[in-house]
Amino acid sequence: FNFAIGRPSSQVGRYVSVSIGAITINIDSHYSPQEIVHKADKLLYMAKEAGRNRVAFKDFTIDE
Repeated sequence: FNFAIGRPSSQVGRYVSVSIGAITINIDSHYSPQEIVHKADKLLYMAKEAGRNRVAFKDFTIDE
């Protein structure tokens, strides 16, 4: 697949990039929905700090 979505007016890059923060948890996790979003959001910003087109992931199932 070629998903190169052009951004001709961008000063940063010629194409759209994607940064993702993702987590896994057990279905019976003690985390609240707000905590889950907060953890994923922190990982998103870690991915962005690492550069363009990055993913930051943490498996919280092993911490429980």
